[in-house]
Amino acid sequence: MSAKVHPMPDELASMPMALPAAIDRRLTRPPTPAEALHVLLRSQPHAPRLLSEARHRAVLAGNSAAAADRAARVARDTEIGYEQVRRVHDPRGELRGSFWGSATAAGVLLLVAVAAALVLSWGLPWAGRLVFAAATVTLGAVVVWAHRRQPARRGLAAGMTIAVGMLCAGLVALRVLSGGPPAPLRLIEAVVLGVVLVMAIAGAVLVADRCECLTCCRARVRSERAGGARDQLTALAFSDQADAVAAGGAWESLVVEECRLMRPAGPDGEQWIAECIQIARQSATPAES
Repeated sequence: MSAKVHPMPDELASMPMALPAAIDRRLTRPPTPAEALHVLLRSQPHAPRLLSEARHRAVLAGNSAAAADRAARVARDTEIGYEQVRRVHDPRGELRGSFWGSATAAGVLLLVAVAAALVLSWGLPWAGRLVFAAATVTLGAVVVWAHRRQPARRGLAAGMTIAVGMLCAGLVALRVLSGGPPAPLRLIEAVVLGVVLVMAIAGAVLVADRCECLTCCRARVRSERAGGARDQLTALAFSDQADAVAAGGAWESLVVEECRLMRPAGPDGEQWIAECIQIARQSATPAES
């Protein structure tokens, strides 16, 4: 017995028909990696924040690395300049004292010499004492300056040393001949004060003779400052790079976890996830302008 076939109504016959296989292919087509990231950014509330943080940290890391590179070049140039200056003024590398520390010590010793000169000339009026004090500090400073390891100043240094010795002898004689305690006591006192005066000036000469010059001091300070800035910026660059790696890792971890839920079936799933990760890394790294 044959089945009875009912005719299709006219309103259904005029409607377009879709094959079930075509509908399945349209609904089950896996998204491309770029489409998957767009869906992730629209559907996942934490994705835009993580992506923005990763891009921000990447920019900071790039800027810090560039600043550290510039600081390293500046530090290298200043260190080379300091070495050149030091080899000119101190070819043997024997002057290790700080200029300002040595200058302070030499100044204190010259003040001790001036105090000894004032005591030796105590019997004179104030004008005479001031003259001897000024002569002592002037001659002492010239002696210290002339002994600064300059061969051209050897004659001047010898002449100024003789002048200081004559000044000291005159002050000792003045102290001995002035009124006061008995002559033997005045002689002992004058000799002691004269030795103090001479030793103070000699000490100032020794201190100044072992310290660096002002030019080397300025070059060294510039080199140390540049080196400190280089170290600080290098540490900042490492810190920013670590933060950028952590932020990028958080963004990639979210991409991996979310993309595993929508990856296509079959052997191409892992390759698809790898492409998603590659696109995520590119999106988290701002293009250089």
